[in-house]
Amino acid sequence: MSKLTLFLAVMTASILLCAIPSEVKAQNICPEGYKCIPNEVAERWKAILEERQCQDEALDALEQGLETDKLKVTYEPYEVIVTQDGQVFDRDELVAHLEWCNTKIKVTAKPQLKVNIKKDAPEATPTWGFRLRVRLAVNVWPKALFTSEEVPVLEPALALEPFYLHNFHLITWAGFQTFGAGVGYDVTRNANVYVGAGGRWANAEFGPVLGVSLSFN
Repeated sequence: MSKLTLFLAVMTASILLCAIPSEVKAQNICPEGYKCIPNEVAERWKAILEERQCQDEALDALEQGLETDKLKVTYEPYEVIVTQDGQVFDRDELVAHLEWCNTKIKVTAKPQLKVNIKKDAPEATPTWGFRLRVRLAVNVWPKALFTSEEVPVLEPALALEPFYLHNFHLITWAGFQTFGAGVGYDVTRNANVYVGAGGRWANAEFGPVLGVSLSFN
């Protein structure tokens, strides 16, 4: 074979190789036992593997108690409305958004809401203190039963209660003919009985007094 013939053969082979499509050429250079794939398929598999690697790194960080920005969970606001009469209104579902590397997932769930409404406990009633309670009283003078003087046995009076301790209280009164003070006991919220000492306006004569009264406040 002459040198000219060899040169023409090499040039012809070069032209034929340049004319073969790139995909075909790529397939021709695959090692034996492997299957060649298009570039776009390879890029897709590469992205899947990189995403899986990113997710594994995020899980490893969570297991080690480390902070990571590759896994984020955000919740949509969940509003509960409680009316003054105790009615409860809430949304139909709970919504959360999961961002795991490049994967985004929306998670919804049916809420199981339990509401305990506790009203403020009433203030404890004081057991002692000062107060001004007006009472309409009727006094009984036992001494009048054992004297010949014309002294009324019963007399209406206006009474005031300035201090109390549990169901006991001090009481003062004044009527048309008498005045006095004593200690009373609450039979009910507004009614009481009392015992004390009283005197007469006319002659300052003193004696024991029994009485009952009704309060107006």
